[in-house]
Amino acid sequence: MLHPGRNRCAALFLIGGLAVVGGTAACSGSITPDPLTPTLSTVTTLPTLAEMLSDKTIGNASAPNQIIEYVSFGQTASATFHLQTVPQLQAQFTDTAKAQIVFRNLFLSTDSVNPALLARCAGNARFFDAAGTIFRNQATWANSTNPDAAVGNLMLGFGMSQAVIDACVGNTALQTGVVKIFSDALNATYLLPDGTQRAPNGTLGSILTVPAVVVNGVLLDGLNSDGSANPAFAPTLANIQLFVNK
Repeated sequence: MLHPGRNRCAALFLIGGLAVVGGTAACSGSITPDPLTPTLSTVTTLPTLAEMLSDKTIGNASAPNQIIEYVSFGQTASATFHLQTVPQLQAQFTDTAKAQIVFRNLFLSTDSVNPALLARCAGNARFFDAAGTIFRNQATWANSTNPDAAVGNLMLGFGMSQAVIDACVGNTALQTGVVKIFSDALNATYLLPDGTQRAPNGTLGSILTVPAVVVNGVLLDGLNSDGSANPAFAPTLANIQLFVNK
């Protein structure tokens, strides 16, 4: 299970039968207008299941390094990481063909599930635009009385038709696939920066908090193997740079 961590609000819920400990959507924040104006045509057709469940990537798959980003759409720290740190990673590593960035969603609350589905339903060409829109407007939809409806309205403004929104959030195969991405991440064994390994332990998954990154197999989530905090293991730009082969 994900550790609630710092700056999180605890909650227990089930996604597809998987019990998860995490935080509520966004514990605080003010309304932030979305600066994006969609430049592509309205999303009127649901992509294929294979496309929706494919890895969402920035950069070339043949790049010598891989950086996997694990975030939760409803968490403030994840929004900050995606909107501030990832563009720096892109400029330093993907734009220079040194690394590929892979986006994978984890969940800290049930309110993070529909955003994860809807971003994937935007299709590969618009996934990162959709994800950025959801993160930028997190304080608006996550703090509303009905976050699922609010994020749906947000995606209407983004250019997704109501028919696609309804088909997306009601797609059980997509839900199952997204939960599998979540469970696969928690059930993997990772190498920590000090050379020790972190594996699933009882009810605890091997990724204990988000945002987290895995750089060439090395997990950076800010925690030691025993779950205690360690800033040297945090997913900061400086720490990530240490594990990217130049």
